[in-house]
Amino acid sequence: MKILAVHIYNDFSGSPLVLSQLLEYWSKKNYDVHLYTSGQKGRLSDIPKVKYHLHNYNRSENKLKTLLDFIKVNYILYKKIKRDARKGDVVYINTLMPFGAALAARKRGAKVIYHVHETSVRPERLKAFLKWIQRKTASFNIYVSKYLKKTEGFDASNEFVVHNVLSDKFFERANRFLEQKRDEEKKSVLMLASLRAYKGVNEFLELARLLPDKPFDLVLNASEDEIKKFMKNQQIPENLNVWPAIKDVHPFYQRAKIVVNLSRPDQWIETFGMTIIEALAYGLPVIVPPTGGPAEIVKEGFGFTLSCYNLKEIAGVLSALYNRDELYKRLSENAAEEAKKFRSAKFNETIEDIVFGTFTKENT
Repeated sequence: MKILAVHIYNDFSGSPLVLSQLLEYWSKKNYDVHLYTSGQKGRLSDIPKVKYHLHNYNRSENKLKTLLDFIKVNYILYKKIKRDARKGDVVYINTLMPFGAALAARKRGAKVIYHVHETSVRPERLKAFLKWIQRKTASFNIYVSKYLKKTEGFDASNEFVVHNVLSDKFFERANRFLEQKRDEEKKSVLMLASLRAYKGVNEFLELARLLPDKPFDLVLNASEDEIKKFMKNQQIPENLNVWPAIKDVHPFYQRAKIVVNLSRPDQWIETFGMTIIEALAYGLPVIVPPTGGPAEIVKEGFGFTLSCYNLKEIAGVLSALYNRDELYKRLSENAAEEAKKFRSAKFNETIEDIVFGTFTKENT
């Protein structure tokens, strides 16, 4: 049996990060693991023992060109999976996007497992088409949050919720830092996001303007040229540093005081948020949107659910966390304790049970 994992676009966002953790686990167990993804450097690059099958895929601001490239890459994936998959193999579809791989896998008699991370697929016609393919081809569907399953699931017996987790390596590095008790170095307000307006990038800039005496770090999943183009008409506050996509995010968490997610709840509903649990591992309180997966994870004892449209209220919370040491210490300790729920062992075992068909509802 082979495991053929498919992810259309390799970058430094959350969904390829989750898949990379699974690929590393499967490889260590000496499964025959194949990965079909784009050639860009990202979370899925250079995983030992994985057999790579790369394709070209570049996203563009031209919507028609992006759509044509999307159709083309799915045709390529259809041909590759039809060539490589056999009955009894597992084709692991990461996100809704690789519909060509799902169609080919079903044609070849392979088991199709969808790992669904997103809800805000546009346009709606594309989303409806992708969900139709999912319904027709999936043997099992895995959703990253209860919210996502409720809004995007089919209310079927082959659907499961498995929260994302952090790798043991991430926890080890975070714990080493926390053991040094270098709290005096925790200074910045940190946000890590894709370079999209609906991710709250402009709101983060405005938040930095509201608190000019506090340092802000913005890490964007984009190149320096893309950032310059996006920011060309923006006045970047002096207290804000903007960083391009980077694989090693640990230094940013190590100097952060708090992590925020300012996605616009009326334009983009977060389904989980890997940066949230990464922050918790570093004992960092979080501010997240009041809807979707983040609201399912974040509790009062270590975080806040606030809309990005209430920036003055968010600024007030940030000021309180900077000025009230006892409050901050309590939230920080609670955050680190909560992070323990997101270790990888249970996650890996659950996904493995689904892959091999031994999973039941009683396992949850």
